[in-house]
Amino acid sequence: MHASKASRKERTRCSKRGFDTVNRRKPGELSRTSMKAILQEGHYYGSCNTLRKVGPLVLTECVYAPGVRIPQHAHENSYFIFALRGGQEESFGARNRTYVSGTLAFHPRGEPHSEKVGSMGMRCLHVEFSPQWIERHAEISRFLEDGSHVDGGRIGWLAGRIHQEFCCLDDVAPAAIEGLVLEILAESSRLRRPDSLGKRPLWLLQARDLIHARFAEPLSLSDVAVAVGIHPVRLARAFRAAFRCSVGEFIRQVRIQSTCETIRSGDARMTEVGLAAGFADQAHFTRTFKRLTGMTPGQFRAIFGRTERR
Repeated sequence: MHASKASRKERTRCSKRGFDTVNRRKPGELSRTSMKAILQEGHYYGSCNTLRKVGPLVLTECVYAPGVRIPQHAHENSYFIFALRGGQEESFGARNRTYVSGTLAFHPRGEPHSEKVGSMGMRCLHVEFSPQWIERHAEISRFLEDGSHVDGGRIGWLAGRIHQEFCCLDDVAPAAIEGLVLEILAESSRLRRPDSLGKRPLWLLQARDLIHARFAEPLSLSDVAVAVGIHPVRLARAFRAAFRCSVGEFIRQVRIQSTCETIRSGDARMTEVGLAAGFADQAHFTRTFKRLTGMTPGQFRAIFGRTERR
């Protein structure tokens, strides 16, 4: 009786905030219907405790047991999956991909795929798109027709913020989630354009590669310009046009991406992580990390750190 009342209160509370929360099945319950080739909205293998609807979007957090093999199946909606902890190997068509913490992968509706969960299991967040929502945002949703994935970077940070909002349940979370999803789709759409890497001069690509190789050093715009033999003003203009940020901003992004990978994969102290990436001190590292990812390094470690530490 009390549990039923609490459940009704929770649904009412979430509905008022823009969420539609549904208690999910017990672990293994879906296996009784797994012979169906197409899984319906909100249905996944593993233990899926809570499903939340944010307008036309459906968000589901699932936990998969270590070593589980998931048979070939597909979903009625397009969706992306974001690996929070652990990982898996996935086969779709003639292609394969590996998930680690921070991997975000897109699945078009009806795409057959199978998985083998890694030895540490996997916890992930699914975000489904209704056909109506995709039609409404067709200009940034076309690339969903062909599955793709990214590991970390800005798109991974945005997905991590979606999970934060998913756990928050306050009155502005629904608007924040939809905005972040649109930002992920827009960023992914740009990266998938045929001309995204074409028609860029060799010196510009060399400048990008130089930053990736020497991001921990105290690089300046002039340092990069001299190294690639281009005037700093020309480099600054071309770099912003190609990568949608300044050279300095790009260096900070690469540094933070490096620290994210270090935090995910090891137990190094935060002061060591920041210094190794080129930050002057811990305060500078923490400020930059929070500005670019929406969370502190400690919060990031709590969500995305190695599962075996827990």
